[in-house]
Amino acid sequence: MMSELSLAYPGGRDSKNLMDVCPLLYTNSTMWSLPPQPNTWIAHFWDLRDRRADGWFLMDSVWPTIAVSLAYYVFVRYVGPSFMKKRAPFELKSVMLVYNLAQTIINSWIFYRGVRLWSNYNFTCQPVDYSDSPIGIEALDMTYYYYLSKFPDLLDSIFFVLRKKFDHLSTLHVVHHGGLPLPVWFAARFAGGGHITFCGLLNAGVHVPMYVYYFLAALGPNMQPYLWWKRYLTKLQMMQFVVFFLHALQPLFIECDVPKAYCWLIICHGVLYFVLFANFYMQTYFSKKKDGMDKRNLKVRSDNHRKMG
Repeated sequence: MMSELSLAYPGGRDSKNLMDVCPLLYTNSTMWSLPPQPNTWIAHFWDLRDRRADGWFLMDSVWPTIAVSLAYYVFVRYVGPSFMKKRAPFELKSVMLVYNLAQTIINSWIFYRGVRLWSNYNFTCQPVDYSDSPIGIEALDMTYYYYLSKFPDLLDSIFFVLRKKFDHLSTLHVVHHGGLPLPVWFAARFAGGGHITFCGLLNAGVHVPMYVYYFLAALGPNMQPYLWWKRYLTKLQMMQFVVFFLHALQPLFIECDVPKAYCWLIICHGVLYFVLFANFYMQTYFSKKKDGMDKRNLKVRSDNHRKMG
């Protein structure tokens, strides 16, 4: 492991070494060696946090993030549909236009910051820079803002509920939106930067054309002829999971100071969402195509039957 390097902290703080800033850097292989007393496990794990994020909004405890994700699930699956059962759909065109435009801008900004960060990074192995260096803080900031951006994403589902588009609230949609804030919180809290930020870069990049599509779709039916590229968005989303799956594999096979637990988290995440998106793609496009062919064949048989009669 690397030697303890002294880091000068701005703002008058005493200098500390990397072990003081984030013990996780030193415990890639031993972070799961828990102390023998179960009642100390949480404190042990909390000691591995990135202390640079102490005091940041939502960073001092995981419970608010868990609460938001649970509230989201309960609302979109139970409370929201029940509330809308005897009500007419809300007209939210203007709200959705503003929302989708804002999401496009937010994700473009995060993608820009990610590209700027990765222009100085190593794509094979990029350890987390836990110092207060400009690039170290830039990486932590990007990870943190990417985490915060997962909360506006939840509004997609709420708009579907209020518009009574319940068929849009698939398992894929709900799991994808409601499940992401929690792992991204752990990334920002314990490994803010380095190799894992590649996921945020890719995801923000994919979200830019996605929210452009949603913005155009919200303009009304007249835009439908220009939205033929919807299926390619799903393909793009599946490609991102393959790419960051392969990217996260690298530190597992080489000597690299990247927390292996996060590599495995990204790999499992990539496999799960690739399967869910692939299933969605098959059901949405191949099933519709098959249904269309079946209807045409049925019509042909019916026409032939009438002719024979």
